[in-house]
Amino acid sequence: MSDFRVIVTADCCAADYVTKESRLTAGEVEDYVRPVVAILRTGQNWNISQMPGPGPQDMYEGIVTEEQLRGFDELVPYGEYGVHSIDKVEITPWVDSTVLYPVEERA
Repeated sequence: MSDFRVIVTADCCAADYVTKESRLTAGEVEDYVRPVVAILRTGQNWNISQMPGPGPQDMYEGIVTEEQLRGFDELVPYGEYGVHSIDKVEITPWVDSTVLYPVEERA
């Protein structure tokens, strides 16, 4: 079974974006990412900030499981005060990468 790169970009404050990259198995993508993304596509979002309003547990209770919410929540980046919306979720096959620049400082 192959792994996937999942990149979640979220808005933490008036178009201040934060991004988090995670490595997941195909099973984890199916269990945690796809069910929540299906909800986000309906116009719902992910408020885990100091802004008023319901959080994901309140908004999605009975739609997805608590385990699915926790699994997706681990993929969400956090700004200084949390995030109020998910801007993008990208899934690509995992490919190991090599950093070409900057070159590590030499002692």
